[in-house]
Amino acid sequence: MTPPASRTTEINFPTQPAVASVYLLRCRNGALYCGWASNLEARLQLHKSGRGARSVRMAGFDSLACAWQVDSRSQALRLEAAIKRLTKAQKEVLVHAPETLSALALQLSIPLKA
Repeated sequence: MTPPASRTTEINFPTQPAVASVYLLRCRNGALYCGWASNLEARLQLHKSGRGARSVRMAGFDSLACAWQVDSRSQALRLEAAIKRLTKAQKEVLVHAPETLSALALQLSIPLKA
């Protein structure tokens, strides 16, 4: 009996780090929902189709209010958690002046991508 031929799998490592997005959605009832995604366009399609987050399904998707890109999933999760702790008024400031997020990101040592 001959041993099976060895199978090798080629592993392709990404040449650039994965980029994640943190975003704020405006719901039809005026609420702001914060989330993160590795593929923002696909995630928005889920929200629009009613298959995204439960709170967005209940409140109704209106529009993407703003979004920021970061270098990794872990940075996105930390930034999302920090934004979710903000008051609605503070989130509205982020929507109207997205550059103000840089101070919060700096406190968390998260570089924002352009």
